[in-house]
Amino acid sequence: MPHKAIWVNSDATQEVKSIPGDYEPPKGDLLLKTICVAVNPGDFKHPETFGAVNTVEGFDAVGEVIGIGPETEGFKIGEKVLTFARGIGPAEWGASQEFFLALAATCWSFDESKLSEDQAATIPLALFTACDGLGCHPIIVTASPKQHDYLRTLGGDIVLGYKDENVVERIKEAIPGSKKLKHGFNCVGASVELLEDVIDQGGSIILSLPPTAQCPDHHVEMAIAGTVHDLETFKVPGFKFHQGVEPRDSHGAEVLRSIMHWTLKEIGVWYQPPRVRTLGGRGMYDAFEAFALMRENRISGEKVVWRMSETPGLL
Repeated sequence: MPHKAIWVNSDATQEVKSIPGDYEPPKGDLLLKTICVAVNPGDFKHPETFGAVNTVEGFDAVGEVIGIGPETEGFKIGEKVLTFARGIGPAEWGASQEFFLALAATCWSFDESKLSEDQAATIPLALFTACDGLGCHPIIVTASPKQHDYLRTLGGDIVLGYKDENVVERIKEAIPGSKKLKHGFNCVGASVELLEDVIDQGGSIILSLPPTAQCPDHHVEMAIAGTVHDLETFKVPGFKFHQGVEPRDSHGAEVLRSIMHWTLKEIGVWYQPPRVRTLGGRGMYDAFEAFALMRENRISGEKVVWRMSETPGLL
């Protein structure tokens, strides 16, 4: 059915507009009615940097199941689920619209006594990106001083100021003499410079964006949360991605999905969801305000969530 969406134009600008819709879930998919969506930098960076245009973005969402594809089991009409939408692809995959198609394998029911709808929407992309760094200990974190106490509550063992001019030396001082720093994760961008200086030769560096420079002494790769979808490739015409895409990893997809089950079981015990920030209460239009704040680095230690029902002009 025709409905409203945040549409990505051919010039990578975005606007709220009516689109045809008429989505029918194929085998393995669910048709969801969107309840709320968490905003991610990729929502505007994929169109502007990688050419994902003439489509709908949006990855983290909570929705109500209103349609179930053939031979798709485990869900019922009216059930509320959180999902990691495929986002990059045909318009029907993006969560930033009233209705969208979600892969059933990346939809999960959740206990609302432990987790609000808004909190649930913050989890998938952050969780699956962070999974590339699982198993590392102790954890040395660099961040703005205002976030230090919060990061300690999340398990940061040593927390340092990222703008400290002596941060490289401080990281090295934090490593016991008999140990080596083997792994680094840039959660913000594509730079390897600081990590090159502190990671032991032959170690690994994970980036949240495609690498922009060679790093011959280390293994460097981008964290791909989309591994969980178990897709062969991103299906956007003209999508420009660094050296194609990561190889399909069906086993990795299964592992990531199992981690979500663990996460939802351990809410409030071993896992703390991101902090939620709400803006003007204008539904989809709040996404544009969030984009502006992200460009100015004014969102930190939290995720913006907007609610579809608050969008002006919905039928």
